[in-house]
Amino acid sequence: MRVDHLMRRVTLADRIRYRFDSQVARGPSVLVVWLIAFALALVLLLGLLIVATGLAPAQDNKVPEVPQQLWTSFLHFIDNGNISNDALSGGWRYVVAMLMITLIGILFSGALTGIITNGIAARLDAMRKGRSFVVERNHTVILGWSSQIVPVLEELVRANVGQARACIAILADRDKVEMEDAIHAKLPATSRTLIVCRSGNPLDLTDLELVNPHFARSIIVLSPDEPAPDATVISVVLAITNNPHRRQEQHHIVAVIHDPHNLEAATLVGREEAEFVLAGQLISKITAQTCRQSGLSVVYAELLSFAGNELYRSSVSDVLGQTFGEAVFAFPRACVIGLIDVRGAVRLNPPAACVLEPAMQLILIASDERAIAVSTAHAAVNASLIVHSDLPGATPESTLILGWNARGSTIVEELAGYVMLGSSVTIVADLESPPELPADWRQSVTYQRGDTSDRRTLTALEPQRFDHVVVLASQTLSPRLADAATLVTLLHLRELKARLTAKFSIVSEMLDARNRELAEVTQADDFIVSERLVSLVVAQLSQDPGRAEILKTLFSSSGGELYLRPVSSYVMTGQALTFATLLEAALARGELAIGYRVAACGREAARNYGVVLNPDKGSLVTFEPEDKVVVVAD
Repeated sequence: MRVDHLMRRVTLADRIRYRFDSQVARGPSVLVVWLIAFALALVLLLGLLIVATGLAPAQDNKVPEVPQQLWTSFLHFIDNGNISNDALSGGWRYVVAMLMITLIGILFSGALTGIITNGIAARLDAMRKGRSFVVERNHTVILGWSSQIVPVLEELVRANVGQARACIAILADRDKVEMEDAIHAKLPATSRTLIVCRSGNPLDLTDLELVNPHFARSIIVLSPDEPAPDATVISVVLAITNNPHRRQEQHHIVAVIHDPHNLEAATLVGREEAEFVLAGQLISKITAQTCRQSGLSVVYAELLSFAGNELYRSSVSDVLGQTFGEAVFAFPRACVIGLIDVRGAVRLNPPAACVLEPAMQLILIASDERAIAVSTAHAAVNASLIVHSDLPGATPESTLILGWNARGSTIVEELAGYVMLGSSVTIVADLESPPELPADWRQSVTYQRGDTSDRRTLTALEPQRFDHVVVLASQTLSPRLADAATLVTLLHLRELKARLTAKFSIVSEMLDARNRELAEVTQADDFIVSERLVSLVVAQLSQDPGRAEILKTLFSSSGGELYLRPVSSYVMTGQALTFATLLEAALARGELAIGYRVAACGREAARNYGVVLNPDKGSLVTFEPEDKVVVVAD
């Protein structure tokens, strides 16, 4: 069947209209060129017509030449004031012709002004949308947006304080102005650090180019606040490492993985260019340790933050040939906690008799790099104040876990590595079915369903029967609602603990760091702000990839770990002594003292909850029996 009669015929007008639309679509600059060309063509045509018809008035009894008349027409085109003299110099036909040229000029000026105004508005709108290229080098790139963005930015700003100029470029699938407003509301002062936001999808290679990742010093991939975030993180890392325009040298990428089962796939994608932080295992380990040692989370938070004391690596040149035990006393304002041996392996709390060799590096805790200085004048040690008593013997422990989330199973596994045979864990949560838990011969694990924010449920549990109580945040609620539910549980526990005069410790997980101050009214012994701790580790690794192995060793179950132990088992209490004395007492036990915790200040945020890290070795302190010493021990 022929349908030719149904098809529209393309006319000349259609072709002209199509060409014009195509030219306009190319942008305002093309439209300006066409407008100028069209206006000048009309002026030229009218000017020639005036000369050809003899309408131009004679000047000095001479008819104007073509160039002179064209110039007169152009002056009328660009300045409508020139028409006021036409009535005196020529007839009405000439006045009408020049009026037409003036009207064309007025229309041209209006159209040109409109095009330029719209072009500037469009450019400003594009700038507002954050689609311009970031012309930076040696900057930090953050890909994605999540609840971790503000704590990560806080730490990066602290790390950049000593730099003349630093830049952080953020690419996320959000409005640029919204991102800037959210950052400014939480982080109004950024010192010398420039924070640049760009709108785009980190998975889109074109959008990825906006933040110039090929010249970045480090790239941070944030885990999105959505179900199964690991898939997005792995895809973004893949977009960086397999970018066809990527640089030849290796990238330095830091990303967060929540499910350990996804680590193998992430490692295949990131290869040697990416460092992955296992958020669940990190928080689970700290929670398991802190529920048995109140105050340990404060120690970790300070070591992982760029504020206060942090981890450093230093050459052994100033203490070359000395033993590790001698080097411990050589730094009056820094604490030596380990070394990197000639094979590059990290060893925390190595034997005191280990001799330092040229290829080694020391691992220290210091307030800044200037504090890492050797002194030949060592602080005084009063050996008469050192106590050689045994540490309290370990006994089976009972732990109550209220609430449940994806980190719960790992916490139970971590607890099994510290408790004695015969210990027990009781889990109470409002779940449809019991969680899958690993069987362990050291401790028994039981589960019962219940609403942990209900007072009757908590009373029936008889919390005074337990040594430790852990309150986990729900992952089925928003961070605000989850922390609110946790706060209700903590308030009930505080009242029960006071009424029953019980001594169980309370450790709670909080999702939002801002809720910690509010939750302190519950008088819990410690708080694990999970998102903040993960953000601290991410910021640390982005600034110094060499710290990755140190942190892995610190958080591993083998080798040196952090402990809070009774100071009365190391030195005499009630007597003024130097920190060097406490350091000597710990060294005699094969441990390294890095600080202490004053029990009387355990609830004072202004005094870091009583935790003092890396004190001057010559400073005098008087301990009470309830105080603790922070040590690195096997």
